[in-house]
Amino acid sequence: MNKASLSSRPTRLLVVDSADFYRQNLAHHLASPRCLVSLAETSEQARTLLNKEIFDLALIDMDAPNVNAVSLTQRIHLERPLTKVIVVTSCGDDDLWVDFLTAGASDLLETPLRKLDLDRYLS
Repeated sequence: MNKASLSSRPTRLLVVDSADFYRQNLAHHLASPRCLVSLAETSEQARTLLNKEIFDLALIDMDAPNVNAVSLTQRIHLERPLTKVIVVTSCGDDDLWVDFLTAGASDLLETPLRKLDLDRYLS
């Protein structure tokens, strides 16, 4: 595959969050011809999607009750090392952040998210 075809390929984004409103809102604001968004409500749904597709970026809600975010981050980091993992939280607990960075997260962002926060990962 040449460089031109790589740069024209849309970014594949996986959003993992138990809150339907949040998932749908992110999909609405981020989906475009340059960004294809897949949604998962649980860790199990995310694993199923990860087995079927290759993602450039995974956005995981640390606070979601149906998501084991540390375990999912580790799995993505080990099985899909080229996929960047961004963990999102409503509270910035330093100890938890260290756990996620150790698990392989590329970055940690606090809510509320702005499109500007994610643009650097989507280009």
